[in-house]
Amino acid sequence: MVSEKSIEDLLNTLGKQLAMDYYGLDLNFTVVEVSEKYGTNIVVKTDKQIPMTFEVKIEPNMNASRFARINDLVGNLSHIMKYIGLDNAHVEIPREQTPERYQTAVTPDDYIKHPQDYVKLGSVGHVLEKDTGYVYPLYKNGKIEVADSEHLSNIFEDYWWDSLSPEDIHTLENIYR
Repeated sequence: MVSEKSIEDLLNTLGKQLAMDYYGLDLNFTVVEVSEKYGTNIVVKTDKQIPMTFEVKIEPNMNASRFARINDLVGNLSHIMKYIGLDNAHVEIPREQTPERYQTAVTPDDYIKHPQDYVKLGSVGHVLEKDTGYVYPLYKNGKIEVADSEHLSNIFEDYWWDSLSPEDIHTLENIYR
């Protein structure tokens, strides 16, 4: 068993540098719990709340790889555990460390009821939920199609990204910078 201190030291050196270089997130990590019931599970908390969506600083192109979410950070942190001999470790950030909006459901009339939470990406016929990074097809009546939502990091169709107007690109860059 690797000590909690070794894990915390790795997270606050290599993990901290990774979070800053890749995502522009300046984080410090504290190990809350390490369990080995089904592999090594490492629960950590951070000194700052992590946004649901953030820009990938090393990706220059406007595509799905330009945006990330907490799960992407967690995956990278889990991967670096190999440097201290934990090849199959899983890092977890508790839900209370994530934005509250992450835990609530969206309804088809959310854009109508809460327009301040969204921004219209007219060039692709969608609205973006600013806090979450999810995009929803927008109907003419102002309702959104919840079943067809996608996170920015999961939109792999080049035509969608290529269809974004310069104004919509600027909007995305301003929100997640």
